Amino acid sequence: MSDQRRYRQELRQGFHQFAMGMYHSYLETHTPKEAEAFVIEAINEQLRLFMADEPSFGESVTETINQKIKEFQDQVTKTSNFDEQMRLSEKIDTLKNALEILS
Repeated sequence: MSDQRRYRQELRQGFHQFAMGMYHSYLETHTPKEAEAFVIEAINEQLRLFMADEPSFGESVTETINQKIKEFQDQVTKTSNFDEQMRLSEKIDTLKNALEILS
């Protein structure tokens, strides 16, 4: 097996393990349908990065991340569901960590 094929196989395996880990993590506090929806949402977010011919916004990466943080913060204030607030807060923390890495 070539190195590239082995590497792709390892990536597929790692992705599967990550997705299932995420699913089982969400199952601890959500129904199976909700857990599936959260995993699908996360995968779709990543898939959109590869589907766009060009970004839908002409801003820098930092500005885009800040904009996304603001969107999530607005969603946190609008929802009264604690689990949803925690999920959104995790996303905000991840984006803030990304900003820290970029700066």
